[in-house]
Amino acid sequence: MKSLKTTLLGLSMCGLLFFSSCSEKEQTVDYTVEITGYTFGPFVSPPDLWHEQAIVETSDLEAILNDYNASLDNVKKIEPKEITITTTAPAGANFNAIQFAEVKITAPGKDTVKIAYTDGEVADGLTSISLASQGNNIMDYLRDDQFSILVRIFNNDPQATEQTYNAKVVFSVQTKGTND
Repeated sequence: MKSLKTTLLGLSMCGLLFFSSCSEKEQTVDYTVEITGYTFGPFVSPPDLWHEQAIVETSDLEAILNDYNASLDNVKKIEPKEITITTTAPAGANFNAIQFAEVKITAPGKDTVKIAYTDGEVADGLTSISLASQGNNIMDYLRDDQFSILVRIFNNDPQATEQTYNAKVVFSVQTKGTND
């Protein structure tokens, strides 16, 4: 009887180990979209206007997920993690003429959703700003082949000159993984 209990306990433990090793593993992957050389301006009177620039991107998220042994079918959630906008031209340019900034995302057949914004007014002298994430689950936008990132800035200086920016958007992609 003791031998039967030991055998059943051993089989139970083996079964538990077997099934737990086959379970899905959650993982988080960073997916970065770098947008370079988009231009705003020259700004014209009156000031206090929103200016918007749409940048169409082709999603290569599936290829990146393949490197982690995951697929778009295994994606649970995609959220903005880090959004940074940096002035690149002309030399010495800064955000003095920009009062607020926000970033939105859209895709064919989907609503436009704000994913990040400046948390308060932009301080004078800055050449790079980080935007606060809205924390939206935007999984359906990045699963499409194409999506657009919309950068909007609020100009408060009618004499501001044309400026060129780069944007870096890092998305946190949570997957369920795959069976091992």
